[in-house]
Amino acid sequence: MRGQKLRLVGLGDEWAGELDPVRAFGGHPKGRKLGELPTLLLSHNPDTKDALREFQWDLMLSGHTHGGQLSLPLIGQPFIPVSDKRFVRGLYEWDKRWLHITAGLGSLHKMRFNCRPELSYLTLA
Repeated sequence: MRGQKLRLVGLGDEWAGELDPVRAFGGHPKGRKLGELPTLLLSHNPDTKDALREFQWDLMLSGHTHGGQLSLPLIGQPFIPVSDKRFVRGLYEWDKRWLHITAGLGSLHKMRFNCRPELSYLTLA
């Protein structure tokens, strides 16, 4: 629906110990109250999905993985800086909500192989 309002929630970095979902969500875990807006969640590391399971959100936008950064023929991606290796790059349905993880434009140590940088454009409907 064009022009629909969204609730935007952003979180600090999990690895830096700055993940505070109670503060970010305004102290409202579990469930959506009647009339509450759909929630777009900004969380750098897609692994935070597990810590945020009890909070109501519809779509998480993440990066952090650089799409695996190195994708080697016959070997795959030897270095992915996340625990849940199923979610590296792309759009996924998870626990009746959505995750979008972008490979982004940057790189660690200024290198990428067989993993092109990307700028994502999403249309919410």
